[in-house]
Amino acid sequence: LSGGEPLLRKDIFEIFDYAKSINIKHLGVLTNGILVEKYFDELRPYLIDNTISLVISFDSLISDIHNYIRNSDNAWEKTIESLKLSSALKKEYPRVSFNVITIILNKNLEELPEIALFIKYLGANSLQFQVLLPNNLNMSERKSSAFWVPPGELPLLDKIIDKLIKFKQENSMFIKNSINNLSLVKKYYRGDITAREINCLSAYKTVLVSNRGECTTCFSCYGDIKKQEFADILKSKKILA
Repeated sequence: LSGGEPLLRKDIFEIFDYAKSINIKHLGVLTNGILVEKYFDELRPYLIDNTISLVISFDSLISDIHNYIRNSDNAWEKTIESLKLSSALKKEYPRVSFNVITIILNKNLEELPEIALFIKYLGANSLQFQVLLPNNLNMSERKSSAFWVPPGELPLLDKIIDKLIKFKQENSMFIKNSINNLSLVKKYYRGDITAREINCLSAYKTVLVSNRGECTTCFSCYGDIKKQEFADILKSKKILA
């Protein structure tokens, strides 16, 4: 469950209850962490029985940078508290799953290896590094941004990515990115990735349903759950296109 922020939904716990009723496990809830502390007592039983798995966005060890990225005066403090609460719960119940996503940005390049160490220290199940996506529903879109890694910082990017690859080799299950995926980050920010270098299996392994009901890959739409039966969409030849 992504967003926006899933925990802003008034019916979010009804969704969790329904997931539990049909025995869904590890339903990922991608959150910026700001509301986790507020709702932690309510989230706790769903985490303990593995109905949900938190995926918390965390972009900097430096409060001013994280707050700037998140356009908030107190996002960092609330997210840190959410991470600490999740860490403490996992120590009490080791089966609890919480994970972290960190966006690779011009503002946080140098601290990415330290972020990896910090998240591992907290006991998170995994850490995933993600490139900057201007539009999550159209991943081919590119926009100029203060967060984009500029040409002058590309040598630093290469150095940091090499460090993350080494960390991945030493912590293979903890870092969700593959070594190839990390390597391609260098080309991504240079705009040099070719179609031959990307083997995208998104439509074979997962289904992304947008808020409009559209089933999409990075570059196309292959169905609409408001107009078609979901089973028919999954059988459609368009999903293979």
